[in-house]
Amino acid sequence: MFKLRCIDRARFIGFALLPLALAAVATSVLGQDPPPPKADHHIHLNTPVANEILAQHEPDRARNQVKTLSDLIAFLDSTGVKQAAVLSDAYIIGGFAVKQIPPGSDEYDNVQKENDWLLKQIAPYSGRLVGFCSENPLKSYAVEEIKRCASIGLRGLKLHFTNAAVDLRNPKHIEQLKAVFSAANAVKFPIIVHMRTWNRNYGFEDARKFIAEVLPSAPDVPVQIAHMAGWGGYDSATDEAMKAFIQAFESGTLARKNVYFDLSATVVTFPFSGPPKTAELVSRIRQVGLRHVLYGSDWPGPPSADYAKTLRESLGLQVSELREILDNTAPYLK
Repeated sequence: MFKLRCIDRARFIGFALLPLALAAVATSVLGQDPPPPKADHHIHLNTPVANEILAQHEPDRARNQVKTLSDLIAFLDSTGVKQAAVLSDAYIIGGFAVKQIPPGSDEYDNVQKENDWLLKQIAPYSGRLVGFCSENPLKSYAVEEIKRCASIGLRGLKLHFTNAAVDLRNPKHIEQLKAVFSAANAVKFPIIVHMRTWNRNYGFEDARKFIAEVLPSAPDVPVQIAHMAGWGGYDSATDEAMKAFIQAFESGTLARKNVYFDLSATVVTFPFSGPPKTAELVSRIRQVGLRHVLYGSDWPGPPSADYAKTLRESLGLQVSELREILDNTAPYLK
């Protein structure tokens, strides 16, 4: 009887302490830092010339962009990232209202030099870094440069619609984009596209046209929509663009298979966007499907060095959800 009472008492104490133990475990899981991302899908590296051109329009950003390959590797090592997509900033050289450096130099020649420089920089880390060439897709040399970049060993294409002054409601721009996407598809280049434009009413209609008229030209390669279809931060216009993607997925007019979205610079307060609408962003992440959401830091852009931790603190995703996103690796890095 004494032994039974002791056992019962021990069980009672055990059951009484169980909620406290479970609470402690839950707190430790929710409070812990997220694991390091397996890959960073959005990193910039550009020459001093590109920085000088950037300084014509964004002097503060240009100062922040002065980074070397050693800085990049140190950043990846500090965040535990094993692989990264490194993007040429040649699109800056071909941007609208840009004065070439040195004055009077040929724009396309400068674009080639920028893309060549990136390839040379990352060559010692070919197993870790994948280089994406870039350009202004509206330029007459756009298709030619894609073919050239493929021939020298670059492995993807980065486009920046804001910088290029692309208008997705302009039929001529749509036709040129179709040619560029088709050229990238032909050389099996994955495409990373900053698709937000300067259009004041940017949103659902722009994304709808992109989905219906441009994306079909690159059916065989991954297309990564940077900044969750925005330009940094997450505002109502960006959410309207994401709504078009969700609608297309759900209606079956767009297959998820080759479409990805990166979270680079989405949870920061962006000058043109204001504080990010994180509740809406979380909803879109879940609607897209976690497997199609990629981690990207936008280094050396505005996010902190520990952007994965910033995502955890800002979005309030479940631990399992954030772990899945940080574990994702785009097909072009596999």
